[in-house]
Amino acid sequence: MSAMNSEEEDREDWTGDFNHAASQDPFEAQQESSESCQVSAMSPQMKRKGAQVVLLTEGLSSRAVLMLELKNSLESLTEKLRSLLDFENHFSEVLVAQAELIQMIELCQALRNRLQRNHQIKIIFKE
Repeated sequence: MSAMNSEEEDREDWTGDFNHAASQDPFEAQQESSESCQVSAMSPQMKRKGAQVVLLTEGLSSRAVLMLELKNSLESLTEKLRSLLDFENHFSEVLVAQAELIQMIELCQALRNRLQRNHQIKIIFKE
């Protein structure tokens, strides 16, 4: 008896689907078909846009890290230069050890190189 009920249920499902398809307006069916084609055509475009968003997000994150590192390095350099100034001493000259001066120059060059590399990468992505 359950096999009979199962067959009847299958038949009702099939006839219900058939009746729905037959009662559907042909314009609506064409519109649904057109919409599904548009969705499938947009899918690769959406994937490309998603990949672009990921790349741009990574680029912004990398740039934010670079800016923070540069800020910290410049603050460190500023502190070193301020420490060289003796506010109680009003002389026009400041004595700096050669090794310390070389270290500050190297830090400035490293910061400049990092900014220059970042600028070159930015130019490449604009092209």
